Amino acid sequence: MVFAFKGPGEHDIYKTSAEGGTALRLTSDPIDELTPFWSRDSRWIYFSSAKTGRFEVWKIPAEGGEAVQVTHDGGFAPRESPAGDWLYYVASEREHATLWRTKTTRGEAEKVLPSVYRGCFSPVKDGVYFLTSVGAREFELRFIALKNGPITTLERMTAWSMGRLTVSPDQKSIVFRRVDDDVDVDIMMIENFR
Repeated sequence: MVFAFKGPGEHDIYKTSAEGGTALRLTSDPIDELTPFWSRDSRWIYFSSAKTGRFEVWKIPAEGGEAVQVTHDGGFAPRESPAGDWLYYVASEREHATLWRTKTTRGEAEKVLPSVYRGCFSPVKDGVYFLTSVGAREFELRFIALKNGPITTLERMTAWSMGRLTVSPDQKSIVFRRVDDDVDVDIMMIENFR
């Protein structure tokens, strides 16, 4: 498992075995490092860091070592595609930010969507699931097919805030965080939606 933890300073990236045990601290910069995500080959851990003055995507070897900057025009909430060939990320940590993708082997970034709510997206083989805000406390779960497909609305939800979104490999379940009344936080799951 990989996670961000706020200790005596800022958030740092840690990893630990799924069975438990002592966590290994991977970063220690005096600035927040957030949103860690494993590369599909398990060799790297991507994360967001503002050590350049704004959030950018970085990656660090899974066993520890020197972090390498991946994006240079802003980047937050990185996630690899299921095949590991694309890296998706939002342009910033703001509530509404542009979704981008770039080849994991380097390349030009290309815009996927003009706006995604708080980095809530999950790339799958044929597209991207994402959340968008459509009004005060109103959200829609949507899907965009990457081969010139339309955007499809799958579910409309009401909540104070929404967070992180993960789609199961078989694309039959979606898990996300819902915050009601700025206090109650629930992990929600939608099944058999497609």
